[in-house]
Amino acid sequence: MCTLVPEGSSVQCEVPSLHLFCKLIGMLFLCGSNPINSKDASLILSSSVYKDSIHLAAPPRIVHDSRWADTCTIYFDIWDSQTGSWMKSFINHSLNVGTVVCFFQKASMKIGLLQYTHCYSWGHNMKYCNSTHMICPICIGPYHKENHRALAACCKGHPKQVSPVLPTANGEPCPHLVLCKNCGKPYACYGTAI
Repeated sequence: MCTLVPEGSSVQCEVPSLHLFCKLIGMLFLCGSNPINSKDASLILSSSVYKDSIHLAAPPRIVHDSRWADTCTIYFDIWDSQTGSWMKSFINHSLNVGTVVCFFQKASMKIGLLQYTHCYSWGHNMKYCNSTHMICPICIGPYHKENHRALAACCKGHPKQVSPVLPTANGEPCPHLVLCKNCGKPYACYGTAI
């Protein structure tokens, strides 16, 4: 006779569960003078009237609605039954948090846009890319990121100019601003050595 469970161990049977994605919209971004954080959001969800239906699968994430808005959206993942009955008990319902009325909604699993790392453009993948060459994500040059230090004008320096610009020293990360391929504007560097 063959047993699949080793002697002395225990077996626990559970109902299969789903990983579902939800959001709480209209929450105040500032909690006193500080922005709301994941712990605050967990406390709000665990002390709400729907706490028995909200079984968090991960810490909540806070997304500020805009830099001018005083509201944010709390994204949270829950474990639910195969039919989604726990989520159905609070989705499209409101929650009063202090003087603010917030609303639960179902969130999509994919939040954000696809960015293809060949051309660094938004909204498409390899199948739909029209770019004929690689794009450097740091300076938008026509070469791989690994060759940025050797080929990029910003790191080569300009020693023959009236006020000479020295090349970036070997082993040092590129100190120049990263340019967005989509809008052409600079933004903060990745912080990785090139």
